Amino acid sequence: MSNYDLIVLGGGAAGLTAAGAGAQLGAKTLLIERHTLGGECLNTGCVPSKALIRSANVAALIGRAREFGIETGPTAVNFAEVMERVARVIRRIEPRDSPQRLARYGVETRFGQARFVSPREIEVNGEKLRARRFIVATGSQPLIPPIDGLSHYLTNETIFEIRRRPDHLMILGAGPVGVEMAQAFVRLGSRVTLLDMAPHILPREDPEVSEQVKAILQKDGVQVYVDATARRDSVTLGADGIVEHALEFDHQGSAAIASGDALLVAVGRRPNVEGLGLENAKVEVSQQGIQIDARCRTTARNIYACGDVTGQYQFTHVAEHQAKIAMANAILRLPMKLDYRAVPWVIFTEPEMARVGMTEAEARRKHGEVKVYRVQFRNEDRAITDSETTGILKVIATRSGKKILGAHIVGPHAGELIMEFTLAIRHGLSPAKLSATIHPYPTLSLAGRHAADFYWTEKSTANLARWVRRIFGYSGPIAERYRGEDDDAGAV
Repeated sequence: MSNYDLIVLGGGAAGLTAAGAGAQLGAKTLLIERHTLGGECLNTGCVPSKALIRSANVAALIGRAREFGIETGPTAVNFAEVMERVARVIRRIEPRDSPQRLARYGVETRFGQARFVSPREIEVNGEKLRARRFIVATGSQPLIPPIDGLSHYLTNETIFEIRRRPDHLMILGAGPVGVEMAQAFVRLGSRVTLLDMAPHILPREDPEVSEQVKAILQKDGVQVYVDATARRDSVTLGADGIVEHALEFDHQGSAAIASGDALLVAVGRRPNVEGLGLENAKVEVSQQGIQIDARCRTTARNIYACGDVTGQYQFTHVAEHQAKIAMANAILRLPMKLDYRAVPWVIFTEPEMARVGMTEAEARRKHGEVKVYRVQFRNEDRAITDSETTGILKVIATRSGKKILGAHIVGPHAGELIMEFTLAIRHGLSPAKLSATIHPYPTLSLAGRHAADFYWTEKSTANLARWVRRIFGYSGPIAERYRGEDDDAGAV
């Protein structure tokens, strides 16, 4: 029986991070993967979706060329070549996650289905293996809703394999995957219908922000239905092999039907726990995933878990963070804990949507009265020069205005701009400190500083009002001279 210091189950972002770090720290490490290294992010998620989005955005920009004084001929999208480019991007990045590269770090790699036979033993390909510590990082898979007749559908695991552009793509689920694919495919020439059961798209996001994204999608031509519940999918297969879907759904209390030649299911994820024999290892699993504590330890003291399989923040960057915490506790025995105080995420529509911290509603529930600072990109010089003026930057702060609770951005390069606020929340920086920091002109980062400037505007207005009342006995609303003079920006 082979013995290891660390066995990692799953070769996605979390598993690769944990295995590589463990081996570099001197642990005898084995990584076991069922299918392909790289996991969802490389093969069916982050990498292919962003490559597809890039092609779609180039097509959209060419269509706007006249705005920039450039004359072009008709734009033709070669959809098959777009998808081949996506495949080439995956192949270019793939060697970074290869067994050969892992071997250079000291990681042994095996392929097969691993199954626990006890808390310290697993079986893979008929062989039993022992380890002092295990890390389970087996990821997640698409959740398929129980819709009558649902078949011949696409998921994120299959949509990047198609080479024929759908004439009409219907999408169930208006979360990150749904909205990204909706905009990408409509820009590549498909008709797109997007449906979600929630009252607004991107239901985890601040409604003010998600409504901006909805307006952007609709401007691109996406037909959006919220408060829509799919009931039945009637599928017919044509002689040419093209599938036709007739999707029946309830929309705000009325029956409706949408017909198309492709259906993407993007309603959520479920953890990959089947076949792992977790019950033999005394590892408890809920509907959300493997239960872990703040140190990524499961209910078995020598078994840790990280990534999508835990059901917490299903993002690649969070999976890597969890992997580092799991590895530090499992191998170094350092009492490091998960830190979710400032978790940023980005939805890669154009313009992008990014968030860190609380929504306005969450902040009001926890803190009562809060301050909200808003800046519109149409008032930012760099956005104007680039003709990218759609969007809003919204900052939520405590009542005193001294602590940032959340930031939400819909705008150009929002994914880069959000990091300033991520650092601010993580390290307790106030709007005043952001305002006092020199930002280069003309850049989009000035939008963040302009939002922070409202802290001083409000503070100086209040001080001036107090001074006037004390000297002249005037009690009028002097602050109104300063607040609300531009309805696109200000403090609320």
